Amino acid sequence: MNNKQPIFTETDQKNIWQKINEIALLLMMRFDRDHDPFLMYGEAGIQLFLFHRCFELDDEECYAKVADKYFQKIDNIHKKTLYTNDPQECNACLADGLGGIGWMLDYMIRYPMIEADLFDVMGSVDPKIFRRMIYDVQEDRYDLLQGAAGIALYCMNRNERFPREYLNRFIAELYKRMTLGQLNDIQDYSIPSGLSGLYLLVRKIRLKYPDMDYIAELADNLENQLKCQAISLENTLNTLPGGSQSEVGTLWSLLHIPETKDRALEQWVQYGKLHLEHDREYLEAGLYGGSFSLGHLFNRIYRLSGCSEFRELSSDFLCRGLSHANYTDEKTGYRLWYTGINGVYGVHYGLLGGLAGIDFCRRFPKKNPVGTKRYCCHKLRLP
Repeated sequence: MNNKQPIFTETDQKNIWQKINEIALLLMMRFDRDHDPFLMYGEAGIQLFLFHRCFELDDEECYAKVADKYFQKIDNIHKKTLYTNDPQECNACLADGLGGIGWMLDYMIRYPMIEADLFDVMGSVDPKIFRRMIYDVQEDRYDLLQGAAGIALYCMNRNERFPREYLNRFIAELYKRMTLGQLNDIQDYSIPSGLSGLYLLVRKIRLKYPDMDYIAELADNLENQLKCQAISLENTLNTLPGGSQSEVGTLWSLLHIPETKDRALEQWVQYGKLHLEHDREYLEAGLYGGSFSLGHLFNRIYRLSGCSEFRELSSDFLCRGLSHANYTDEKTGYRLWYTGINGVYGVHYGLLGGLAGIDFCRRFPKKNPVGTKRYCCHKLRLP
């Protein structure tokens, strides 16, 4: 089925563009501040937002300014990491470590936003990143944001022999823990920190490398755990959006299992209608929880299923989030959003729980916009 109908009316799209432009101007004003340089909470996520805006507007001057400043920060982080030999001391996770920076650079090269050889840029620190991935599995830290799964997501996108060897070892270590029953002890079913995120990663690896040792047994084991969890969902779909990330993660995973897909689609409709009716004051922004992230999820489900009901749910949640901007920025006068990160509610700018994430909740990017030159970051190569 062709899933090409737009999510928004022309008027809604105009309002969204206005808000995205306001967020972009605010983030550019804060661009020179000393944010942490990483993906989910810091400057890497902000840069990703600004790079998209520069491409959409074909603004080469802004593009060069963003690139020059941020890539210098990456260079400095690389130099510090070169002297780190203990995997415990290597900050390599997806959320706020080198794994997230590597993932972002890989995304920008594939988009393509930059011209670079990722091995030239990351090759000197990759061994330290991948050793931390194995260490995290051995310490039972499997999660996507702060553990081994997020590093493996970056590793999986690399096609060189060296990352592939580490990915083989990652799967072998997970399989060992599966045989010892340790994966059965995971009670968190969310995507960011639980079993659903691990399952979705292993599924992606299996699709790319179907003949990898242990991958089929491991994927089937995680899938069976999620099928068992599906039974409990029949009576637990009354949780507020963002209140049960385990619930959302399980439902999203069940969409990717043929035997549970149809029922999961029915449950997503139930979930969406329930929260539209009862949670009109739920104001969260960003990619993690709330109206914007639910709008993004229903957009993804619409594209997966082709069912117009999900297109309508996506539009409803995104427009609701747009209408609930809840504070006025003192410098710009723009109506924007307070957001929550790790229980702290306030003004956040990053990708996961801040203003930068709002743009990604409404987009499915077009590749290679015409007329924009790609920034060359070969200078990031380290001696």
